[in-house]
Amino acid sequence: MNIIKGSKFFQEYHYKEELWYINTAPKSPVLNIELTGITYADPSYRIRRKPLWDMYILEYITDGKGYIHCDGQKYTVKKGDAYIIRNFTNHEYYADPQAPYQKVWVNLSGALVDHLLTVFNLTESVIVRSVDLSECFNRLKKQLETEYNLEELAPIVLNMIFKMSESFKPLQKQNLSLAEKIKLYIDKNLYKAISTADVATHFHITPIYASRIFKAHYHQTIHQYISESSLKLAAQWLKTSDYTIGEISDMLGYCNDNYFANQFRKYFGCSPKQYQLQYRQKMICNTPVEQAPTEQTKNNEIGSPK
Repeated sequence: MNIIKGSKFFQEYHYKEELWYINTAPKSPVLNIELTGITYADPSYRIRRKPLWDMYILEYITDGKGYIHCDGQKYTVKKGDAYIIRNFTNHEYYADPQAPYQKVWVNLSGALVDHLLTVFNLTESVIVRSVDLSECFNRLKKQLETEYNLEELAPIVLNMIFKMSESFKPLQKQNLSLAEKIKLYIDKNLYKAISTADVATHFHITPIYASRIFKAHYHQTIHQYISESSLKLAAQWLKTSDYTIGEISDMLGYCNDNYFANQFRKYFGCSPKQYQLQYRQKMICNTPVEQAPTEQTKNNEIGSPK
């Protein structure tokens, strides 16, 4: 395992990275580990991603301090913290200039991760916990050094997410602001085609007041947040379920399939059908072929930022 020290890489991306594993195998719709490794950030380390990023980011801070911006919220993370950044989010994270962090991380995707986060009620765009994941990452590293075996890797991922859930002691509603309570309620009830009126009724306030409180905290209205969250959920279902486009449209409360398709196209740049076909085409093209990556392939992939 080599620490990346190439001058061009270091100057452009401002950090050193030791990649423990780069996945060159076909993606699994159940669980896919794309990359994992450790980052040694310098004071100017900064990563930005747009909502089309289709990976969950799970990281554990082993030293130093940093920050995350997502959905109008700023999170501070420090040594001993772990966090998950959901897929399909517009996010940015960076090191504290005075105490740049060191962190181990893994990029994940697949229906298993979607399901576990739902089961453990980890529905926020960013989940930060004070929990020690060092042993989990050690197990992950050791397993990947041996072989990429999903039956062995899945329990490790399950353990990581379980620890994140188990450590969530501060979830007491009296400690949350009204805006945070509204967001939590939406996240829990998104599958029920929830509306701004539903939210207002639940909290015994007017829809206008509910949206004003929510927008002041998250910089978007309740309607905007529900719409974006519904489209992200639709994208997950298109990839990992057997639901038809019409069924997804109905379950998420769209008035008709054409309106759903138009909203989906505005957000993702393609129709639901095109999105589904593109993903399935990738799966077909990635039918398992026993072929070891060449040295040139490894070098090219190492040159890409996490």
